[in-house]
Amino acid sequence: MINRTAPEIEVEIMSSSESSQALALQRSGNFVSAFEIYAHYLAKSKNSSYPAAHGAGYCKRALRDFEAASYYFQEAARIAPDRFEPLLEIANIQYRLREYKKALISIDAALAHTKETEKIKLLRIRMLNGLGEYGQRRSEFAMMSRPAS
Repeated sequence: MINRTAPEIEVEIMSSSESSQALALQRSGNFVSAFEIYAHYLAKSKNSSYPAAHGAGYCKRALRDFEAASYYFQEAARIAPDRFEPLLEIANIQYRLREYKKALISIDAALAHTKETEKIKLLRIRMLNGLGEYGQRRSEFAMMSRPAS
């Protein structure tokens, strides 16, 4: 399959059967084999396949290799800067590593890329809780609880 990107460069991306195979391996818990498929197509696409980068990050996160997972999610964010999902994944990894300030920066970047704000704002409140920012957390939660005018 060929995808036209901004500078009209032809980029080979994963076919639906390859993507399905990797997803089936993921769902069965075989993250190592799924990662191998994603990494192969990411390399084949010269680091320009969003599904491969995101899938590789997901597999590495499941394998608890957070440094590698963060790298692949950053690649996914670079490839598709309009997508908020990789930024959320990065924020979750940073939160798990207790890097709360970095997680807040990633959450705020994700908020700038989506209209799906309720879920992300709740994650942001969780990050503030990790920082011990209880006053700010309470005021943000109160603002979310108010009905829209």
